[in-house]
Amino acid sequence: KDKHGDNLATYSDGSSYCWSCGFSDMGNSSITRFLDKRDRHILDKGSGVVPNITLPDDSVTDYSDKALEWINSYELDRTDLIKNGILWSDSGVSINIKGEKVQANPLLMFTFWNGGDLLGWQGRYFGNDPRIPKWISRGKLDSIYHIFFMGRVGHAMNDATRRIVLVEDVVSALKVSKVGIDAMPLFGVNIKQRWPKIRLLGYSEALLWLDPDMHLRIVKESRVGCLNGITTHAVLSTKDPKCHTLEEIRTYIGETQ
Repeated sequence: KDKHGDNLATYSDGSSYCWSCGFSDMGNSSITRFLDKRDRHILDKGSGVVPNITLPDDSVTDYSDKALEWINSYELDRTDLIKNGILWSDSGVSINIKGEKVQANPLLMFTFWNGGDLLGWQGRYFGNDPRIPKWISRGKLDSIYHIFFMGRVGHAMNDATRRIVLVEDVVSALKVSKVGIDAMPLFGVNIKQRWPKIRLLGYSEALLWLDPDMHLRIVKESRVGCLNGITTHAVLSTKDPKCHTLEEIRTYIGETQ
């Protein structure tokens, strides 16, 4: 399956993972930060059960030209996909549409791991069936705290001030992180339950950056963040975060300092 000879990703913190066969050596830390396994109850709302999530058997890093063209439109590239465990599946998955089983394929899947456990994934559909939604998810995404920190290796847990940007979708989080700040997707706009957990993760400052039609909600939720002991800034922009250029993102982030 390894047509490009790069399915085994080796990272600067010593960890490695093969996105073809599943071999892993986590080294000192993982590419993206979740809560420690001893705190997994925070991830799954205290149920103590990690859902059994699987990937299609043909999940590889051999991305289609269409997928690469789409991700390139957001100033992201193939290297960004590989480094963050994003996979391509020609076969996709079966979904239920009004009682009918329909194959949603192909998919570009953003995977969310805690060590060797797959907590969930969110796939962008690249087929032509109008009945199939653009995004298909597996796992309890509202309980997953997936943090991109591409700007530096690992986290300095004793930073005097640790900042994070909270955005609606995974592509926006990935892109924002490229300017050197931690970023986390909310998988929507349901933020209330996340504030206490964000504080537990060690962040003292948050930038709340939702889509343009959510400006009023951003202002209201910023107040809630402050009540949870987090210095919270509202980022009010004219586009979705992922639709801004990297230079524009740097400007918006800089304005909150």
